[in-house]
Amino acid sequence: MTFSPSGDVLISVSDDATIRFWRVESGECERVLHGHTIDAQIMISYIL
Repeated sequence: MTFSPSGDVLISVSDDATIRFWRVESGECERVLHGHTIDAQIMISYIL
Protein backbone atom coordinates (compact mmCIF):
# COMPACT_ATOMS: atom_id res chain seq x y z
CA MET A 1 0.00 0.00 0.00
CA THR A 2 1.02 3.57 -0.56
CA PHE A 3 -0.48 7.03 -0.50
CA SER A 4 -0.80 9.34 -3.46
CA PRO A 5 1.57 12.32 -3.43
CA SER A 6 -1.29 14.54 -2.22
CA GLY A 7 -2.12 12.10 0.62
CA ASP A 8 -5.83 11.97 -0.11
CA VAL A 9 -5.83 8.58 -1.87
CA LEU A 10 -4.55 5.23 -0.57
CA ILE A 11 -3.51 2.76 -3.26
CA SER A 12 -3.65 -0.94 -2.42
CA VAL A 13 -2.71 -4.05 -4.38
CA SER A 14 -4.06 -7.56 -4.06
CA ASP A 15 -3.13 -11.12 -4.98
CA ASP A 16 -6.06 -11.12 -7.43
CA ALA A 17 -4.14 -8.67 -9.70
CA THR A 18 -6.25 -5.65 -8.78
CA ILE A 19 -5.16 -2.19 -7.76
CA ARG A 20 -7.66 -0.21 -5.69
CA PHE A 21 -7.79 3.52 -5.09
CA TRP A 22 -9.35 4.46 -1.73
CA ARG A 23 -10.47 7.97 -0.82
CA VAL A 24 -8.87 8.49 2.62
CA GLU A 25 -11.45 10.93 3.95
CA SER A 26 -14.51 8.77 3.20
CA GLY A 27 -12.95 5.30 3.12
CA GLU A 28 -14.68 4.60 -0.20
CA CYS A 29 -13.06 2.74 -3.07
CA GLU A 30 -13.23 5.08 -6.05
CA ARG A 31 -11.50 2.98 -8.71
CA VAL A 32 -10.42 -0.63 -9.32
CA LEU A 33 -7.95 -1.65 -12.01
CA HIS A 34 -8.34 -5.32 -13.00
CA GLY A 35 -6.38 -8.00 -14.78
CA HIS A 36 -2.82 -6.82 -14.67
CA THR A 37 -0.37 -9.44 -15.84
CA ILE A 38 2.70 -7.92 -14.18
CA ASP A 39 3.32 -7.58 -10.48
CA ALA A 40 0.84 -5.03 -9.14
CA GLN A 41 3.49 -3.61 -6.81
CA ILE A 42 5.50 -2.61 -9.87
CA MET A 43 2.41 -0.96 -11.38
CA ILE A 44 2.16 1.45 -8.44
CA SER A 45 5.50 3.00 -9.35
CA TYR A 46 4.16 3.77 -12.85
CA ILE A 47 0.89 5.20 -11.54
CA LEU A 48 2.59 7.58 -9.14
